[in-house]
Amino acid sequence: MSEIRAVQALVLGGGISGLVAARDLTEHFGSILVLDKSDQLGGSLGSALIAGENVDSGAEAFAVSRNDALELIESLGLTDALVVPDRADARIRSGDETYLIPYGILGIPSDLADPSVLAAVGSDALAAARELDAKPWNVTAPISIGELVRLRLGDAFVDRILAPVVGGVHAANPDLLEVDAIAPGLLATATSLGSLTAAVSKMRASAAASRPGGAIMSLRGGMHVLVDALASELSNRGVSFLLSSSAKSATFADGRWRVITENGQEISSEVLVVALPSKVAAQLFANDKELNEPLSQVKTVDVAIVLLVLRAPELAQAPLGSGVLVTANSEIAAKASTHATAKWAWLGNKFGDRHLIRFSYGRDGHLPDDLLGLPAQALEDAIALYGLDSPEVIEAKTVLWPGALVHPGSGHLEAAKQLNSAVSKRANLAIVGAGLSGNGITGAIRAAHEAVTQLSVRYFHND
Repeated sequence: MSEIRAVQALVLGGGISGLVAARDLTEHFGSILVLDKSDQLGGSLGSALIAGENVDSGAEAFAVSRNDALELIESLGLTDALVVPDRADARIRSGDETYLIPYGILGIPSDLADPSVLAAVGSDALAAARELDAKPWNVTAPISIGELVRLRLGDAFVDRILAPVVGGVHAANPDLLEVDAIAPGLLATATSLGSLTAAVSKMRASAAASRPGGAIMSLRGGMHVLVDALASELSNRGVSFLLSSSAKSATFADGRWRVITENGQEISSEVLVVALPSKVAAQLFANDKELNEPLSQVKTVDVAIVLLVLRAPELAQAPLGSGVLVTANSEIAAKASTHATAKWAWLGNKFGDRHLIRFSYGRDGHLPDDLLGLPAQALEDAIALYGLDSPEVIEAKTVLWPGALVHPGSGHLEAAKQLNSAVSKRANLAIVGAGLSGNGITGAIRAAHEAVTQLSVRYFHND
C-alpha cells in the first residue's frame, strides 16, 4: 500500500457536477483533490477531434429555463461566448413521414392552434385533444408523462410527438418516466390551471420572458469550453487533480473518509463529495446499505454518438433544419440526428463546405449489437434521412457513453428521497451527479450548489 494522501476535501468525479462542487468547496476548505477515472475532465461534456476540429462529443447545449448554468458561465467570464441556435426547427420522422416538432415542452404543445400540431397528429386527433384538455382536471401524482399526455391530449400526441422527443432526450419510453422527474413543475402548474396545454404555455412564456433566445443555449467553441474554464479556475484556486484513477471503496471512521483507488492508493479526507454515476457510487458504498440501496435503484441507459463529417450538396439547404428525432416505427436505426453545422452558426463557419452531423443510438437503453459498424450505419441513416445521393465521407467517429442518461421511471423520486435522507444524517458527505437531478447541465449545476451548501451547514454546525 502506497503512502496515504491526506486532504481536507475529496471530490470523486470530474464531470460538471464534481467541478462545480469543487469550486464551491474552495469557499470553505483549503486542500481539495478531484479524482476522475478518465484522462480528461468534463464527464458527459466531452470533446473529440474530428476532421481537424475539436467538437462536442457529449452534451452540446444547456436549458435556460433556470439561470444556474448562465450564472456559472457569467462568473467564469464566458458571457461573450454564449450563443443561441441558428436553427431551432427540428423535425420528427415517423415511418416515412417527416414533420415539425410543435413549440412546447418535450413536444407537448403550448397552443393547439399551432399549424404544426395539426400537421403532426391530424384533424381528428386534434379535435379529440381539444375536448380532453377542456375536461375537469382528473390527474393525480405519481403519474408517467406518457399517461398524463394520453389522458389530457390522447394517444396520437404520445405516439407521434411525445415519444420521439422523450426518446431523443432521455432514450426511454415516456410511459415509464415520472412526469415530476423529467418535467418538474408541469403537473403542479397544470393542476392549478386545469389544462395541460395552458400549463405548457405558461411555463414556456415564463422562460422566454426571463431569457430570450429559445429554450437552449451553448458556447462558441462548444460546451467543453466550460470545462476548460472551470478546470483553469480551480487550478488557480489551488485545487489538485488526479486523473486516470478511479475509486474502489469509501469508508468512514474516526471522523475521516478513507478512499481506496483501483491501483491501491489510499486517500484520507475530512469531507467527501461523490459526483459519480449512480451504479458506480452504489459500488463505492457496497457495505453501506443505507446509501447502496437507493443508489442501486437509480436506473440509467447507455448511449452511443456517431460524429459524421460529410460533403454533400443536399446538406447546404439544411433539409431537416436543426435535426430530426426518429420514432421506433421507422426503418432508421438512429433515435435522433442533429445537423450540428446548421444548428450552430459558429460551427458552420468553422467547417465551411463540410457538414457535421451527429447521430444518437440507444433506444430504450439498448445499444445496437454491432458497435464497430455504427459509422457505416450512420452513413446509411444520413442518406435515408437527409436525402443524400453520393455523399463524400471525410471522417466518422463513435463515442460511447455508458450509463449516460438517467431513466427516471417509477420509484425514482422515492429513491432520491431515501438517499437524501441518508446523506442528511452524515456531516462529512455529499452525493451529487448520481442521476438524482435528472438529465441536463442546468440541473446538475443546481444540484451541485445545493449539495455543497447542505454539506457545509452539516459539517460546520454539527454538534
